[in-house]
Amino acid sequence: MAIIPVYGIEQGGNSTRIYYSSGGVTTDSRKTGTVLQNIARYFGNSPKVLQSNYGKVLNCKLKCPYAFSKNHIYVPVKVRSPLVKKDGATGYFNLAAFEGLEIITPDSADHLVKCTILLSGGHRIASLFLPGKIEERINLAYSVRERYCYLHEEFSLDSASPRLNQKKSSINIKIKKGHYFKLVTEDDDEEEEE
Repeated sequence: MAIIPVYGIEQGGNSTRIYYSSGGVTTDSRKTGTVLQNIARYFGNSPKVLQSNYGKVLNCKLKCPYAFSKNHIYVPVKVRSPLVKKDGATGYFNLAAFEGLEIITPDSADHLVKCTILLSGGHRIASLFLPGKIEERINLAYSVRERYCYLHEEFSLDSASPRLNQKKSSINIKIKKGHYFKLVTEDDDEEEEE
């Protein structure tokens, strides 16, 4: 559901914290890039190939969301400032597990953290991105998901096009002090037209 680079105490060095939808958390001694490559390999792909394919379509040069399957779209976000140049700063969360954002006030203990990503299973991932940047990445991830579904869905006799029957949903993101912003999707567009 999420893989985040950490400097592991029990594993030592540059490690990866893995968050599961069941609520569990484990630490892997390998770098986040290696864990991401293994996830891609499980789905029969490669992060480099996915970056190349979806990057061209979305005009996204770096850190494009990775589409391993329809329900496994991993969104890249900056989660730490690396101590050494080769240590990664980017973590990835599954779009399907995203529940919202919580804005961090400037007077918080860690002045680099801008917001917290809320995931299913009760997980909270601190991010160095501003909420607007995360919203941009999530919208890119929805575009990647739509493209993935278009390329991989089988043609059905019940529907002329799988895209016509594809429904999207909206997500309200709560910002502290009662403010919200909404990620707009196709269902919302259809409702507004009616």
